[in-house]
Amino acid sequence: MTERATRALLVEDNPGDAFLVQEQLSQARTAFDITATDHLSAAMESISAGQPDVVLLDLDLPDSRGTDTIRKMIQKVPHVPVLVLTGRDDEELAVRAVQEGAQDYLLKTHLDGGHLARAIRYAIERQGLLRALHQSREQQLHFKDQLLSHVSHELRSPLSCIHQFVTILLDGLSGPVSSEQRECLDTVLKSANQLRSMINDLLETATIEAGKLRLEFRCVALTELAEQAIQMLQAAALAKGVTLSSDIQAAPLLVYGDPHRILQIFLNLIENAIKFTPAHGSVSVLADIYAGDSNFVQVSVQDTGCGIGEHAKSLVFERLYQEEHDDSGSRKGLGLGLSICKELVASHSGKIWVESQMGSGSTFSFTLPVFSLAKVISPVAVENGALRRDFSLLTVKLAPIPVTSAMDSWGKSRKQCLDLLQRCILPDKDVLLPSMGQPEMGDFFFILAAADQAGVNVLLKRIREQAGRCPELSTHTVLNASAQALSISALPQHNTVERQIDELSGLVGHTVMETLKKGRSHNG
Repeated sequence: MTERATRALLVEDNPGDAFLVQEQLSQARTAFDITATDHLSAAMESISAGQPDVVLLDLDLPDSRGTDTIRKMIQKVPHVPVLVLTGRDDEELAVRAVQEGAQDYLLKTHLDGGHLARAIRYAIERQGLLRALHQSREQQLHFKDQLLSHVSHELRSPLSCIHQFVTILLDGLSGPVSSEQRECLDTVLKSANQLRSMINDLLETATIEAGKLRLEFRCVALTELAEQAIQMLQAAALAKGVTLSSDIQAAPLLVYGDPHRILQIFLNLIENAIKFTPAHGSVSVLADIYAGDSNFVQVSVQDTGCGIGEHAKSLVFERLYQEEHDDSGSRKGLGLGLSICKELVASHSGKIWVESQMGSGSTFSFTLPVFSLAKVISPVAVENGALRRDFSLLTVKLAPIPVTSAMDSWGKSRKQCLDLLQRCILPDKDVLLPSMGQPEMGDFFFILAAADQAGVNVLLKRIREQAGRCPELSTHTVLNASAQALSISALPQHNTVERQIDELSGLVGHTVMETLKKGRSHNG
């Protein structure tokens, strides 16, 4: 059986060098099928038509030079070995080429047919081994994630049973409990709660690693979330003798994010601060517009605890990392809380960092995007550099049917409604506005439609038809959709487009708030 020829892509703009390489390979024992191009762009087109087994790449081409050439090629064919063929005898450049992903760095003046063919064969073998190793690692990580998720879920049931029966005993529902027994049961309950927290962190980590983290971005009042987190952890702070307080600007700080995830960040950071702060210490929550970018809010959790060593600052956000302390009682987790915070902040396009000195406390800070209705609506508000002329605000009111008003079924119905509306809108003409405030047992959704009355009627019809085809939604809820045209004739025409968008966002915001106000008072 004849061995298949090795497909080689030669990218060389010097005709003499290209001819010499082809001649050398034609005399090798291994058969080569060579495609030659003199531009990087032509090489990319050739790869799109058929992937080679190896790429022989010159660094200095008419349309690309230096290590940037390697970077572009590696991005195009990450699993194909790339050998650099160059006349530049530069050791530093050779090192950078290998760091960029090249399998070898070969000088044209030192090449002969046998040497080049052997280098190609070895590069293909090495690349194959690297690919097999990568696939094996990916499989191991996938198996680990599946095992982690499965075990964590399975641990929840017996843990809930322990928690339930210990609570029954502590409440005296199964008979009187002595003070010594109560102390033992309290210890069991604390350990069960600690284990539950660890399991939740494991599940959260598995969800993030699997790319299944779902966020529902809303207009969020940051002050309310901070106060809620402080209220939830006030008892833990008092029990340890730590003062827990907040210092947030009086003006409402509105951010664009998922309120449940932001609350989770608050709880993780504040709980961590309490954990490492001794009695008579303090933990403070601060927030203000970020000095580095006015489009973000900076939130800081400041403590007077033991502080973090210089070497640990770059490690505290890594998964499973825990800094050693003399007080071993402070180690009550798996070291996942801060890494989860890092992922959640990143999912909000923010950043997180720590400032600390040993013995002087720590300040953990993170940023969140400021809510801007103008930024939300601008993609659909402008056409050909000018503000569109027709806008309507669609209001979709979703209310649970009293018989099926359980919180879990309402949450599912609300999510189904959001997914339905997202499917119905046209991305270039409609935008589903982020919800204002916390979801309740009954909610409003708003769509800004850049369309005339006929287009709005089509969208309303589409929403009602889709809702009617969703049995679970129609069984548990009542959905009403209506629309009202927005009068933009009063907007100053001499203003810039950006200013007009700001004026439009003010009109939209006012209309939304008036609708919510009427709806809430009617429900009340």
